[in-house]
Amino acid sequence: MSFSQIDTYKICPLKYKYSYVLNVPVPPNHALSFGITIHDTLRDFHSKLLFKAVSLSELLDIYEKNWQPLGYVDEDHRKIQFEEGKKLLEKYYEQNKNDKTIPFALEKTFNLKIDGIKFYGRIDRIDKLDSGVEIIDYKTGATKTQEDVNKDDQVAFYAIAAKEALNLEPKKLTYYFIESGTKISTTRSPEQLEQKKKDVTEVIGEIKKGKFDAKSGLHCNWCDYNNICPFAYKG
Repeated sequence: MSFSQIDTYKICPLKYKYSYVLNVPVPPNHALSFGITIHDTLRDFHSKLLFKAVSLSELLDIYEKNWQPLGYVDEDHRKIQFEEGKKLLEKYYEQNKNDKTIPFALEKTFNLKIDGIKFYGRIDRIDKLDSGVEIIDYKTGATKTQEDVNKDDQVAFYAIAAKEALNLEPKKLTYYFIESGTKISTTRSPEQLEQKKKDVTEVIGEIKKGKFDAKSGLHCNWCDYNNICPFAYKG
């Protein structure tokens, strides 16, 4: 199980059922394709930086090689998004070209058990700090507020994984919003992480009971199952 599955259940248990129990297929999603492209590009870029300087031209070559074309409306849509991606990476390059930080790990995979259930996942980047590590997650979507990041589940999950699966001390949890070039950081106390594990255990219990009631709302508008769900909010 992944932590994103827990998030899906919390948003809407029925969506979880469609996706992970019934395995209802969905068409390719351009936002997902673009996100994968940017993540893979930054992974390869920083991997090369470990050994030598990398020019902007080389970064854009990496981007082109990692480009995922699926899910776009048509060729014009693909071209527009491709050019937007280049602009984002040019901005990223300018912001980080003088940063001498050497990542401790890139796309670090992890496995751990919570309530007997095996969880797996991958952390985009881990940087060493004086007294622990900084967990960095790249985001291609809209920039969140500090308040939203402070309440965000995903960074808490990564902190749990870093601590329990990787034996690291997560002192700083950061979202790097590529579009705006903004980094927003937060922290989690040991008590908060324990509470989050309890929350996960509760969700696992609901899943085991087969409780998959619909939770309708504005989020239905961008749900992959909107067209087949009889409970979808149509506002």
